[in-house]
Amino acid sequence: MDLTSSVPVNPKKTVPAYVLGQFKREGVPAGRMRLDLLAYAPPGSTIVGASVGGTAVAPGALKDGPNPVSKVRVEIAPGATLRVTFEMVAVKAGDRLFDLSSTPLVHATAITKAGLDCTTVAKK
Repeated sequence: MDLTSSVPVNPKKTVPAYVLGQFKREGVPAGRMRLDLLAYAPPGSTIVGASVGGTAVAPGALKDGPNPVSKVRVEIAPGATLRVTFEMVAVKAGDRLFDLSSTPLVHATAITKAGLDCTTVAKK
């Protein structure tokens, strides 16, 4: 998935401080967004990898009932786009429904849906 920040590049000049927040304790500069992304795989599947901006990261292994879950924390700079990828191995071949949920915000979040690219999946 591609995540894009619509925060202006120089947010302190155009965005009120109460919107930017005070993240000194967390070490996050004003205008950067820190997000925890959770990917849920179908029951019986395995999450085998993840990448953030093209760099491999450890795909934290969690469970939610029968579903394997991966958690990745990312930060997005103002005006930037960041690509995040989760790699999963399904129990059996076939089409899967892909669903995306996001935390409600003040304004509706535009979500663009596209087909899944499975060309990078290695065949066993």
